[in-house]
Amino acid sequence: MEKDYSIFKEPKKQVFQALGSAFRNFKYFLTRKYILPHKHNSKRLKRPHFQYSHIPQNVWDKFVNFRLSTEFERIRRQQQNKRAKDKWNHRLSKKGYAGLLDEICSETGLVETEVDRSVAWKHARKMKKCEYDLDVESVVKKIDAVEEKAKRKFKADARNDILASSIRKPATSGHM
Repeated sequence: MEKDYSIFKEPKKQVFQALGSAFRNFKYFLTRKYILPHKHNSKRLKRPHFQYSHIPQNVWDKFVNFRLSTEFERIRRQQQNKRAKDKWNHRLSKKGYAGLLDEICSETGLVETEVDRSVAWKHARKMKKCEYDLDVESVVKKIDAVEEKAKRKFKADARNDILASSIRKPATSGHM
């Protein structure tokens, strides 16, 4: 039985992005909980967990076969290696940079475009007790030094702001 849902045109993109994200998370969950731990026990992989018995058998078989393939393993390793290189992980969770900027604006009274990227970067990487990881701490010290220098004579432009000079990477267009 097929169902149609009518969605207003304005939030349509956000709805489909949220659906795509939820679907990716669901596939990740199934892979981590029910496939990888039992990859050497084909009997456990024959059928989906009873909680997900609504998944058609042919779809489940295709999903399991792909998740156990060498192609998937190669892609997975490649992404794990890429993720391992990230040194300065943000701690924003679902709030994201948009929520953080809203928070900073409400606290300071600034407009979003007036918030310096380096301030947002530092806030995004604070741990619960307002501390930083060791890798982040060194960059925060550089940012603070450049901010101190900026009060006197630092010339910032669109590609060379305080954050860019602290992490020694020019700003890119788009999101942080």
